[in-house]
Amino acid sequence: MLDPSILKTERPACHRTPLTSIQSDQGLDVSIFHETYYSIEIDNRCSYKARAMGDLDLSNEPVISIIDDDAFVRDGIGDLVTALGYRSLTFASSEEFLESDQVSNTVCLITDLHMPGLNGLDLQQYLLENGYCTPIIFVTAFPGGRAQERALKAGAIAFLSKPFEETSLISAVALALRAS
Repeated sequence: MLDPSILKTERPACHRTPLTSIQSDQGLDVSIFHETYYSIEIDNRCSYKARAMGDLDLSNEPVISIIDDDAFVRDGIGDLVTALGYRSLTFASSEEFLESDQVSNTVCLITDLHMPGLNGLDLQQYLLENGYCTPIIFVTAFPGGRAQERALKAGAIAFLSKPFEETSLISAVALALRAS
């Protein structure tokens, strides 16, 4: 079991009240949970882009965190997320992510299921037990079975099989950001 003291910031319980909510002309409800406002763009293919407006210090900005022990997969997903206009950070393990100062800034977590050390399901359970309701997208080379059922039952946004289509991940990220 991980020592909770490795989390450097505290986050309130899962219930979060938005600072404000707006509805776009395309019918997308956008809730602002942070004092930094984002411009949400929706193109004809229903892909979503969020970008910080103005000159901002991004060290405490919302981030999409990617955890995978395979550097090729980790960097590829990170590049895709960045190309979509999001701020992404990559981590080689669950422990590296938990020891970072980005746990409370993460608005979407994309994680491998099977990794040395703390696996994706154990990470999900740890985050929930410690009040983090971060939307999680699982990616795995070993789909199906009890792991998928457990992840989705615990609130995972998506469970994608490697290799997956970029559009599947883009859709899952859009759902996660709406849920965060």
